[in-house]
Amino acid sequence: ETSISWSGDGFYLATGCYDGLARVWNCITGELRFLLKEHNESIFSVKWNKHSTHILTVSHDMRAIVWDSENGTIVRIFDNIHQAPILDADWKDHDIFATCSTDT
Repeated sequence: ETSISWSGDGFYLATGCYDGLARVWNCITGELRFLLKEHNESIFSVKWNKHSTHILTVSHDMRAIVWDSENGTIVRIFDNIHQAPILDADWKDHDIFATCSTDT
């Protein structure tokens, strides 16, 4: 695992991995809730938004992806926002997030 993040209510845990997959776990049952599989390279950060309605993943593939946390579907893919791998991200609130990279 490269990144780990609890949902706001503490019932779910999202993990990002070197294999390019993010997983959302049910912390009560220990079962895998769903697999987030759109990145082509390692995921460096996975974060829930403030209301736990969306999950943000960023990757070495230079993309940030917002996922619906209820069903694991893609809400939006942000590409071409950096010219180098995206290393981290964080939500400001329910809708706004920032990313960082080694590009200038």
